[in-house]
Amino acid sequence: MYKHLFFDLDHTLWDFERNSEEVLAELFWEHRLMRLGIRLFDFLSMYYEVTYALWHAYDEGHISPEDLRNSRFPTILKNWGPILRRFPARPWPKPTGSEPRAVLI
Repeated sequence: MYKHLFFDLDHTLWDFERNSEEVLAELFWEHRLMRLGIRLFDFLSMYYEVTYALWHAYDEGHISPEDLRNSRFPTILKNWGPILRRFPARPWPKPTGSEPRAVLI
């Protein structure tokens, strides 16, 4: 009898990239980044650019797993700095449920 059963979910049973894009699109719409002049395509492109650079730095031994996890989104937001600085900090209104949802094909 087996005590443990392991599955490799990356690209075998679970399409990790597709799931990531769906979650990122949901975050994009939930936080209404389009109101800041950021397009979904640009947001996803920046996410992948930053993520791949961080993974490369990790693979080369330049950063720790914690650095990889903790610096991804701050780095993405830092890259949008010029756009974000044009808008004063303010709380976002609560979602109404009628916001558009991204459908990725």
